[in-house]
Amino acid sequence: MDTVSFIRRLGTLILLVFIQVLLLNRIALFGYATPLFYIWMIVRFDSTMKRSSVLLWAFFLGLTIDMFSSTPGLNAASATLLAMFQPGIVKLFVPIDL
Repeated sequence: MDTVSFIRRLGTLILLVFIQVLLLNRIALFGYATPLFYIWMIVRFDSTMKRSSVLLWAFFLGLTIDMFSSTPGLNAASATLLAMFQPGIVKLFVPIDL
């Protein structure tokens, strides 16, 4: 991974953490559900990235959200699980032109 893409991903991670912690964690849809915008980053990872890199980025993103949200391990586990199934999810929702 080159330096520019690493810095870009790190900046996106910091921005999404701030949006999630400062804005979206205060919203409760119908009194129960909290919108999770940070999963957008996980779904948008390049298909050319190594699988271990995607899993590590997702884990650290979820762990960072957990630190600010008082949910020990919940977001880290769900983000890592989403990263594991990310290629299948992208194939399911993105049409392939033949």
